[in-house]
Amino acid sequence: MDQSSINKLMNYIDDPEIKETMGRITDTLDQVDRVKDQRRNPEEKNIRARDIRASLDKNLEEKVQAEAGGIALVLTGGGGKGSYQAGACKALLELPIHKEITGTAGTSVGAMNAALYAGSFSRKQPSLIESVWADIKEEGMNGREGFFSPSDENDRYLESLIRDSGVLPAINQDSILTIATAYDYEKGWPRDFILNGLSDQEKMTRLLASAAFPAALKEQEIGGSRYVDGGIPVIGSNMPIAPLYHLGWRRFIVIHCSSRTEAADWSDINKLGIRLNNEKYFNGASFLHIYAKKDLGGIMEGTANFNHDYIMANLAQGYQDMLANVKQLEILSQPRGPLEEVHILDGESYHSFTELLENL
Repeated sequence: MDQSSINKLMNYIDDPEIKETMGRITDTLDQVDRVKDQRRNPEEKNIRARDIRASLDKNLEEKVQAEAGGIALVLTGGGGKGSYQAGACKALLELPIHKEITGTAGTSVGAMNAALYAGSFSRKQPSLIESVWADIKEEGMNGREGFFSPSDENDRYLESLIRDSGVLPAINQDSILTIATAYDYEKGWPRDFILNGLSDQEKMTRLLASAAFPAALKEQEIGGSRYVDGGIPVIGSNMPIAPLYHLGWRRFIVIHCSSRTEAADWSDINKLGIRLNNEKYFNGASFLHIYAKKDLGGIMEGTANFNHDYIMANLAQGYQDMLANVKQLEILSQPRGPLEEVHILDGESYHSFTELLENL
């Protein structure tokens, strides 16, 4: 992340405490300055496609070939704001269209919600994802030193939360394809991990890696590389469409951890990330985007907020907002032939995510 992008991000932050926290985060990210040069590598845009395909064994390859014609669920990161996403997922699990969802990918808290969604789907328990969030203890997520103070306490609590949910064994060969995206510190680009077929401990490590927001949770080591939160601003992948697209999915539901107003405030950062990542247009794909109808809060009052009342309010809001999109979901459920990339938000259509951002 170069200095100009850091300055852009800091322009949105006024609170001195948040600036100090973000300063510690950007100090951590200084270690990946070499990313700028790697992003100029014309082969970089193919790396994620190559890596995700290489991770398929014969059984998974057959599974992908059979199921890529379905709908994919993509879940962005956002810390405590993921409770909104969980409410939307619960509603989705109660709608007939959930039977058409055959793959899911998430970053950070979105990866945890993707795992909870897949487990809820497999176990036919729509309320499971909601109950896990409703049981979250604020003091467990924050530890004794606060959310932005990495410690064994924070990591142990998150690990116990995921393990006790019982969803890890349910993410298997028969469940929907489930992907967690993390950021590879060593190579300097996002890495997408398919969880199906892994041991429960391997799934756990990858989920913790995806959630390892610098200055909040500890980085994870996988295969000799260090991994942190996959949604790092600008250089990460907070909306992991790419792995499922590269595997053949062409219809997507994207649930964001923000309102349209919040997303508009960050649109310059997102546009910068799109340009830097050299993302190709997703030709022939259609997307339905779900944003919150009310603001979910910024970093301290939203991302780092695990207060019970806040979580419950977000769960209810997400549930209502998903149900308000039933007609758009029905349109998405109708398979169509090759077409231009189209992003649908509140009934309006845009031909790229950049165009959508310009109209938030």
